[in-house]
Amino acid sequence: MKALAMTALAACLACPAMAADKAADKKDAAPVVKEAGAAPKAPEVKKSTAPLSYSEEVLAKLMEWDEALVSLKSGFTQTVLFADAGLEQTIEGTLSYLKPDKLRIEHSSPARQVIVTDKKDIWIHKPEDAQAVRTKWEDWKNLQSSGFSGIMDFGNYSELAEKNKVTAVPPKEPGGMIRLILTPRDRSGLYTLTLSLSATDYFPVAADLVVESTKVSTVLKGTERNAGLDGKLFDFTPPKGTEIINFKK
Repeated sequence: MKALAMTALAACLACPAMAADKAADKKDAAPVVKEAGAAPKAPEVKKSTAPLSYSEEVLAKLMEWDEALVSLKSGFTQTVLFADAGLEQTIEGTLSYLKPDKLRIEHSSPARQVIVTDKKDIWIHKPEDAQAVRTKWEDWKNLQSSGFSGIMDFGNYSELAEKNKVTAVPPKEPGGMIRLILTPRDRSGLYTLTLSLSATDYFPVAADLVVESTKVSTVLKGTERNAGLDGKLFDFTPPKGTEIINFKK
């Protein structure tokens, strides 16, 4: 996993300034005689530890469990609000993740859909339509208005943090959630991603993604970490009779 500059910040060395001696330029200056003896000690270099900000501390804790995560499975509810059109859609389903890049998302409502990816290729299967779309992961991401969704970036928090400004907001009350707010460094205002983290183990239990007038809210439920997943779960073979659509950018 890429090193995160923000959280890798540690002690910095403070080197004391050294004053330069000026040589005398007088004709009658007496020669300088040095006495033999032990060599002078080098100036002591002191270490100073710069304290992490609250945002850096929270991000470091997020990285800790992310590093230890091997697999994950969870149920989820996702609500998509299109404010301009006055439309709202709720999706329910399950997700399974196997480090480093295998992800399977199954929608159970409002319509069945299976998404399987290894972050290289992606399959999107709609059983009711007897269709399966296959394309490159990067091409698919580029088609999304947001570039990513609230549940598609497990195992990718380091990259997200490198590309975004990160601000952590502590819980407003005991037992509340920490809010980790990410906004793009290079295109401010393009989107805002807010992760709601447990105040005890810093695991993200919800995500809110706002892109212009669209808001995608995702809540995880019944999450199991490192429970063990069969790698075959992430293999996908279209059922017989399925129309395969190979999408190329």
